Amino acid sequence: MLPLDVIYSDRISDFLVRVRGIRPDCSYVIYCSKGNLVLRFNGDELTVREQEMLMVVPGSEVSYVNSTADCECRMIAVYGDMRREISGTCLREDINWLEKSNYIRENPILPLTHYQNEICRVFADFYTSFSTKITSEVDDKVVRNILTAGIITLLDWIGSHMPTVNLPHTQGRTNIVFKQYLSLIQESKGRKREVQWYADKLSITPKYLTTICHNVSGKSASEIANESTVIEIKRLLTQTDLSSKEICQQLDFVTHSFFCRYVKREIGMSAKEYRKKHKK
Repeated sequence: MLPLDVIYSDRISDFLVRVRGIRPDCSYVIYCSKGNLVLRFNGDELTVREQEMLMVVPGSEVSYVNSTADCECRMIAVYGDMRREISGTCLREDINWLEKSNYIRENPILPLTHYQNEICRVFADFYTSFSTKITSEVDDKVVRNILTAGIITLLDWIGSHMPTVNLPHTQGRTNIVFKQYLSLIQESKGRKREVQWYADKLSITPKYLTTICHNVSGKSASEIANESTVIEIKRLLTQTDLSSKEICQQLDFVTHSFFCRYVKREIGMSAKEYRKKHKK
């Protein structure tokens, strides 16, 4: 079976029906390996040609129009906890992920080189062979790692298409501070949640850091720090055998009781309940 919060298909009509119900919380790619595929994308007709990939961000409207007789496509969508887990990984691994995400919104079609096309074919076959035969926790981890690696590789390809932009001084300074903040988030691995701690490291005030984060990402500094912690908690609960108290200590919570309240507030259930529901 497929891991939680992932949809994979090689049938475009079936795929679009399945993702329609989760559209506000769903990111997906449509990879066309052969022929042409015509879609209606946010009100406009769009053609995905052979060796091209359509990248779809949450909230987009996509419907099928037609395709050539020889059209072959593969689609994969992530949503819910899986999308948030991957977003957290991208935040830690690619400091330019926000710019790349904005670029995708304006340039949803990614043309692939012959080499990239072959990589997509191999990735799709490799992912399918594992994801349809998950029988253990190890298999589930392999599938999640394959998927995460694929997304990070895709971000690298997107970066090669992005133009170099010389930002005004003030905007450039804002982006530099924001990237430095994300770098500190990455290094903390969910252990630091206090905006004051990050502000001190950056030699700015917490208010200024929050303003920068909101202007660049639409989220406050506190929200970004908490998201990183929640992602790490979920990872430790589903991918390790650490007890709740051990996770609490690893992430530098003051007391176990506070950790339990934090998990309940941020995740909506206890650590024990989350592990029971999501760990394979």
